[in-house]
Amino acid sequence: MGGMDIICAPDKFKGSLTARQAAEAMARGIRNADARLTPIMIPLSDGGEGFLDVLIERMDAQAMTQTIMGPRPGRTVEGSWGLASANQTGIIETARAIGLAHLQGLECNPMHTTTYGVGELIRFALGLDVQRLLVGLGGSSTCDGGAGMLQALGARFIGERGRLIEQPITGGILGRIAHVDLDTLDPRLKSVRIEAACDVLSPLTGDCGTAKVFAPQKGAGPDDVQHLAAGMENIAARYAEAIGRDISSIPGGGAAGGLGAGLLMLPGARLRAGGALVIGLTGLRTQLRSARACLTGEGRLDATTASGKVCHAVIETCREIGVPVWALVGHWDRSGEIGASIADPASIMEIGPDLPVPERVGRAAELLEDTAARWARTFVGG
Repeated sequence: MGGMDIICAPDKFKGSLTARQAAEAMARGIRNADARLTPIMIPLSDGGEGFLDVLIERMDAQAMTQTIMGPRPGRTVEGSWGLASANQTGIIETARAIGLAHLQGLECNPMHTTTYGVGELIRFALGLDVQRLLVGLGGSSTCDGGAGMLQALGARFIGERGRLIEQPITGGILGRIAHVDLDTLDPRLKSVRIEAACDVLSPLTGDCGTAKVFAPQKGAGPDDVQHLAAGMENIAARYAEAIGRDISSIPGGGAAGGLGAGLLMLPGARLRAGGALVIGLTGLRTQLRSARACLTGEGRLDATTASGKVCHAVIETCREIGVPVWALVGHWDRSGEIGASIADPASIMEIGPDLPVPERVGRAAELLEDTAARWARTFVGG
């Protein structure tokens, strides 16, 4: 059959494997099954956890650290970001800066968290004369509409009676904002192109908006969710006044608790489906053109997969190029509308489908390796 390149291009398996670890498990299974197959590992991300590591590796970037405000005002964290000097590109992962991993227990509540630290990282990148910023939106602990980020970049938020809001803005403060002044933004932003990788395409407001859909996952109770949803409606109106257009329903505006919408207040910013953007940045298309097949995968395949996720983006790319593709996933939620619109069900393989979920999570690397080997033997035999 001759040597054949098999692309291994998974996302993370959340809670068990990074994208790199998942790609390595796939590659081991393929090698063990048939020495004629040559696995090529291209770990991917949708903009959430792992975005920074994936792009540092593929773009030959330098890992940087900077002390920034964490998700809770008044506390600092060591913020990691990347700098690709060759093309003057900065890489920022929201999950690293203001993710839930920085919080414990009752601290997890988007009423009290801010994106201010992301703005600080952007400001530090501007100080190194970057011409382009890649921002991964996903895995945040926030729901502040990106107001904290804008505040760190110089925007002024005016509250009742014309008073300047000086404390870092959190989700609980959004309803108090009466005016947004963008004239005081850092002027260096005008010369920087910003591309944001959205892990979801949810809008800022409404029943499908960020507060109602994602705030409960970040620790908000029912009353908090209503408060946050009203705050999002208010900040959407204030943003519309500031830039002269309504951004409340733009896909991806609700990513990272509305940070997507906040970024749209900056000149030169664009929101992109995360999986598709990262595919373009990693050179996957070029590798696929000489490959015989591709394996992708992630922890869960469900109705959200088509909203910027890696599996869907890889499957669509392989379809365009004409390369056979299979998805190896931790769990396949068949209750959602997956079907042929995302992938041929025959090309979806669950790892350890007969095992309870906790065991699948604990043995993810072993199970993924075994599933890849089983796929390889079938592929070679077929």
